[in-house]
Amino acid sequence: SQRALRAQASSHSSCVQSPRAKAASNALLAQAIFIGARVRLPKGEPSAVTIALGADHAGFEYKDRIAALLRERGHSIIDFGTHDATPVDYPQYGFAVAEAVASGQAERGIVVCGSSIGIAIAANKVPGVRCAPVAEPYAAELARRHNNANVLALAERLTGWEMVERILEIFLSTPFEGGRHAARVDQLFEFSDDQRTRTLRALERGAVDDARTAQP
Repeated sequence: SQRALRAQASSHSSCVQSPRAKAASNALLAQAIFIGARVRLPKGEPSAVTIALGADHAGFEYKDRIAALLRERGHSIIDFGTHDATPVDYPQYGFAVAEAVASGQAERGIVVCGSSIGIAIAANKVPGVRCAPVAEPYAAELARRHNNANVLALAERLTGWEMVERILEIFLSTPFEGGRHAARVDQLFEFSDDQRTRTLRALERGAVDDARTAQP
């Protein structure tokens, strides 16, 4: 029936949430407000930077709203699309944003798809990019403080807009702590022949037993 077809279409919409999903989103937002009391944001507005944006057909509406919001706050935007609901391949948008960040055309990148997962996997294929799929504010803080994430991946179908606004604020305001985290971040790009040999030895032993963090 037409009613059944409309219900089926609605269940796959990036803009419609079930009552259960909406309740879960509201609960997370309430938690985010509580977490906000302990998130250590610098005083004042984040410095204006150039931010690369990209999204597929399941994320372009959030991407466009993010672009407008960031422009209002003084940031420069490089928008790689897409701009409508025509089906497209999300890896191409993840690659474009990531390359813009890795090459220095943009200081940060933001990518959006339905779940944030696929487009984040694509972005992380580009050397020099640390893309974090984030669904709540505390993860955004840790992605910056501990992982020096330079690209943020968001899920239009899973994360409410109010939560996205909070995530953006934290992602753009939070500094990298460095210190012990710097050495760990460096290892993310060190899967050389020597590293592979070290990893294969761990497989032979059945355990990783040589990963204690070096003391400064």
